[in-house]
Amino acid sequence: MKIKKMKIVVATTLLSITLLGIGCKQNINSEVTPPIPKDLDFLFVKGGKVNETSSSDVFIKDRDVTLSNFYISKYEITQSQYKSVMEGQTIKIGEEEKELNASPSLCVKGSSEFALAGQTDANRPVENITWFDAVYYCNALSKKEGLKPCYEINVTKIGNDNDKNADGHITEATVTLKNDGTGYRLPTECEWEYAARGGDQSQPDWNYKFSGAGTKDNSYEQDSGLDAVGWYSYNNKDGITGNIDFGYEKADKTGRGTHDVGQKKANRLGINDMSGNVWEWCYDWDGTIKTDTPITGNVSKYYRIARGGSWYALGSGHATVYFRARNYQYFQCSDLGFRVVRVYVK
Repeated sequence: MKIKKMKIVVATTLLSITLLGIGCKQNINSEVTPPIPKDLDFLFVKGGKVNETSSSDVFIKDRDVTLSNFYISKYEITQSQYKSVMEGQTIKIGEEEKELNASPSLCVKGSSEFALAGQTDANRPVENITWFDAVYYCNALSKKEGLKPCYEINVTKIGNDNDKNADGHITEATVTLKNDGTGYRLPTECEWEYAARGGDQSQPDWNYKFSGAGTKDNSYEQDSGLDAVGWYSYNNKDGITGNIDFGYEKADKTGRGTHDVGQKKANRLGINDMSGNVWEWCYDWDGTIKTDTPITGNVSKYYRIARGGSWYALGSGHATVYFRARNYQYFQCSDLGFRVVRVYVK
């Protein structure tokens, strides 16, 4: 089967435009702080106010961003974590009950397409999931932990008649973010980038090219500065830029696929893999950035935002803290996963 990779669509006309230029003040109410589950590593992120002068990569004017405190998962959600929550999950549509795919990942041992040696499937990030799958997981995890879900989800379609790979995946649903949720959700794009930059605009790493590392070669394609913190197309074999002849027809078959989470250096907050490994779904819609843009982005009704680049992304430029990609909510591929956040309440 030919590799199905993340379809990259630049979400703005300026590569370096970032959603730190969009207001993302959180307004989620709760009386108590939910406990952090023992099988998930979460890190505290202190919120703050950011404006367009706070970063060398922000070209949006007249935008102020206020973020509340939040927790973010240290790692991308792994295959084992996903399975532990999604196994046995069924959805009834009309009179038909369908089971969701709890083990959807394509990057696994024994795969002829992703023969990357030395990785443990359970610890590799889950991928090949739709945006709908990701928000459903958030709700399912919240319920498992006895927390109030953050989304209201009305599933209308499972699978796709024209794509067998979509079997067991949510491909159509209505999703609404609830203001009183106490559980887990996808990060807003603002939260994602704020955390990727280290969460403190007074620190030097706020303006690093990658999450936790600066540039060395300053190239959009190959930049060995990414080697310290992330896996991408030109270092995917052994972590060293240039040791793999990248390209679908030319690539060394031992240099494909995801890596176990946490193998590269974390950023200043202690978060791993925010540059590279897999793209990460965010909650936001894509849209034109305007002064009246709501907190979740201008509603395009077509595309959701993904961040961070991946093992298959065509160049280091996709793994920067400011690059924005977008895709349809039903899209799935071998280099697209997610991480989760949780509201913090004093």
